[in-house]
Amino acid sequence: MAKDKKKKEKPNDNESGGLSTLSILRAVVLPLLVAIVFLPSTIVLSVLMLPTLVAAVMDANKPKTLALTIGALNLAGASTAWFELLRQGHRIAIAQEIAMDPQNVFISYGAAFVGWFLYMNVTALVAKVISRRAGMRIRSIDKRQNELKDIWGPSVASRPGKPGSSQNSDEAEA
Repeated sequence: MAKDKKKKEKPNDNESGGLSTLSILRAVVLPLLVAIVFLPSTIVLSVLMLPTLVAAVMDANKPKTLALTIGALNLAGASTAWFELLRQGHRIAIAQEIAMDPQNVFISYGAAFVGWFLYMNVTALVAKVISRRAGMRIRSIDKRQNELKDIWGPSVASRPGKPGSSQNSDEAEA
């Protein structure tokens, strides 16, 4: 029974905010082992995916949309070189050759540039579309309000509590 109390009093590493050995193993050791086992793929992708790493470091926004946009297109560009590596035999010498091929670098980094371009321009485009929709909605509401004024008179358009509104004239009569 005394041993049970000691076990209950001692907080787990996860509860106290510390990292457990298992989480360190998952976060560091496992990816490192996978990178070593698949070293040729690691070489090609680490060279060709550098723009994504730069975007991830530069992106201060919480959802990391810049890194996501650039990373998706950068991966699309790098995938052709990676498939070529798999086709040619997945060896380190071939990986170095493919990673340093100017055509592969141009395709991969060019795709990342397209991602950067999209990120910079789509945001402004979406803002303009939202602004125009809001303007159209305001004009529609104004038009409908004018139609109601024509049908019901100007007292429909005034706010309660303002001079000339029907609510104030009711209070004056009482």
